[in-house]
Amino acid sequence: MEAQVDRLRAVRAAADASVLPAFVSARTDPFLKAATDAAHANLLDEAIARAAAYAEARADGFFVPRLTDTTLIRTL
Repeated sequence: MEAQVDRLRAVRAAADASVLPAFVSARTDPFLKAATDAAHANLLDEAIARAAAYAEARADGFFVPRLTDTTLIRTL
């Protein structure tokens, strides 16, 4: 995760130095690795940790593919 945070910080710095506005989106894939949707609850802590780290790196958005459970989405 630290390498991704470093990349996001670098992208954010480059975007801020540019004259063009930029939206920096971060993505996390633990839910793509899950064998079933039922396993998603077990991956939520990892996604929350990544979301916090990416927000600290100043990402504007957080993309979480394959997470469809509305309760887990609200928690995240």
